[in-house]
Amino acid sequence: MSTTVVRVILNTEDDIFRDVALTASASLDEAHRAFAAAFDLNPGQMASFYRTDAEWNQGDEIPLMAMDPAAGPSMADLQVGDVLGAPGQRLLFVYDFLEMWSFLVEFVRSEEIGRAHV
Repeated sequence: MSTTVVRVILNTEDDIFRDVALTASASLDEAHRAFAAAFDLNPGQMASFYRTDAEWNQGDEIPLMAMDPAAGPSMADLQVGDVLGAPGQRLLFVYDFLEMWSFLVEFVRSEEIGRAHV
């Protein structure tokens, strides 16, 4: 099984970060819940990921729920390994549109986890 470790940085004056390990096959919806839990945020809030470039400029939105499927994929449609599974891959993550928690998310490393032999 392949695990992807990403660094999630709360974008504030004093950056606070967590390294979060997720299976590469986890959906971005699962990642969004893991990130909220890692920062002890109120569960169940609306959120979106945004594609970004090397300078963290905001690009296309990946919403929690796609209101228009023709506009692009939702979080449930994409796997962590596809968008955060290699060096240089990064996303912006906005959680709770009233509080506007803003996070920078970037690939740290991949790990292969094998099964123990008994």
